[in-house]
Amino acid sequence: MLKNNLPWLYQIIIAIGIALWFDGVNMIARTFVSPTRNVGLIFCGIALFIFLLDDGRLNELHNFDRKNSNNNRNKIAAAVAGINN
Repeated sequence: MLKNNLPWLYQIIIAIGIALWFDGVNMIARTFVSPTRNVGLIFCGIALFIFLLDDGRLNELHNFDRKNSNNNRNKIAAAVAGINN
């Protein structure tokens, strides 16, 4: 019901849920493994390996639209993400 009537609020709730999930996974990982650069690289390697297991490509890391390659929303989102980092 919320998804159809107020899609912007639904997206915010989903984004908060995803952020909380990643924060929980981070807390669990820090409980068992001390946070070092090597551990971070190992975790990134494991994630890339999981993405590659599916179809041998990393399409999951980038949402692209082949029909509309000149999508300004994607460019704006990338620019804002680059500024925030």
